[in-house]
Amino acid sequence: MSWIGLLLVGIGLTDLAHSIARLHRIAWLPEAVGAVAVALLGVLGGLAGYDVPAWMVVAVVVAAWGRLVHVGSGGSGGRHPAWPLALLGGALLLGVLLSPLAGDLHGPAARWLARTPWGWLSGADPDTALLVLGGMLVQLSTGNVVVRLVLAVTGTINPAPGHDATTRLKGGRLLGPMERLVILGLGLAGQVTAASLVIAAKGLVRWPELQSFRQAEEGPSINEVTEYFLVGSFVSWLVSLGTLVVVTA
Repeated sequence: MSWIGLLLVGIGLTDLAHSIARLHRIAWLPEAVGAVAVALLGVLGGLAGYDVPAWMVVAVVVAAWGRLVHVGSGGSGGRHPAWPLALLGGALLLGVLLSPLAGDLHGPAARWLARTPWGWLSGADPDTALLVLGGMLVQLSTGNVVVRLVLAVTGTINPAPGHDATTRLKGGRLLGPMERLVILGLGLAGQVTAASLVIAAKGLVRWPELQSFRQAEEGPSINEVTEYFLVGSFVSWLVSLGTLVVVTA
């Protein structure tokens, strides 16, 4: 599973770098951050032999993801939002199918894990640690990117650009990553029931806000806003739950 871990880390760092304004303005820098991280982790993880061309391909996929998603499109995939989704899905599927061929992480990274003074990391399986790191990074900016891509593909675009409703719903850009991290963390701790309570709590908190659109005379209808909220929320939850499945497989 080391190749999948490298892919998650690279994509997570690329999207995170694109979310930082100063890095976003420098062409190819965010993609370089993700690709270099993949190469560096491959070297530190002692991935040699046929693993070298594998993590080189992963680095290329990471760079391609960054260009398809962010360049000239503001993170929504431009005219073809399905392409980056297909690239990500295909890369993950291929990584799962070829995972029996992937070498185990060893080298300096594994030795550091074995000697770290933190009890919760000491002796941890290097491949699992890499998957958890990549999974955590994906919950930050990449989760929001995937939500925007799915909304664009399905035509479920923000129903109120420029209106007050947009401002009130913008909190999801910050709440989404925190929510996904909590769900993933609880799932890794074996507290799946507690994670489901987090999902239920979001619906209860958002309910009065959504109902406020029922009485609005101007702006989007409650049906439009509810559809936008539900599609975005379910995709966001699927990102965290899907990552949990990959990490714990």
